[in-house]
Amino acid sequence: MIGASKTPEREKFAHFSLPYRKEVMNLYVKKSEKYKFLKYKTVSDLLKNYNFKLGVVRGYFYGDEFDGLLKDENVKKRIYVVEADKVNYTKLSHGRIDGFIADKYVTYDELKKTDLLDKIEPFMKIHDNDVFFIFNKKVIGPDILEKINRGVDKIKQEGMYQKIINKYSTDH
Repeated sequence: MIGASKTPEREKFAHFSLPYRKEVMNLYVKKSEKYKFLKYKTVSDLLKNYNFKLGVVRGYFYGDEFDGLLKDENVKKRIYVVEADKVNYTKLSHGRIDGFIADKYVTYDELKKTDLLDKIEPFMKIHDNDVFFIFNKKVIGPDILEKINRGVDKIKQEGMYQKIINKYSTDH
């Protein structure tokens, strides 16, 4: 699997490569409705003090702080779980949710393929962390993992990594 965050649960069954990029999870909202949320500085504040309907994807890791929010039953009621990011793009554009959390690189790349890039924008950063290739310990041994890690290092040293990041980045 590519694009996985390291969590204690996953470490039980998986090997992780060296990190190959930073994941930045943002809360996205409609540009036309962003003004409604400006006084809220954290996703916790937004979910607890505004009747905000939030879209997330099943199985994604949004950080420890967000995981802590899921213990609050009132917050949980306003979180809508889907199977893919694209479902949240549609739900937001049709007003069925107020926002969604997603990776900034993936979201930028996907939205630019639609007519939504100018209508949806990041509102606040939720979480960032390293991203790894993840492999089942029963299938991939340490020897293969070491070869993969050498490949990750080589791509970074030769500048290919930065070229890929630049292609999908909204920061340039």
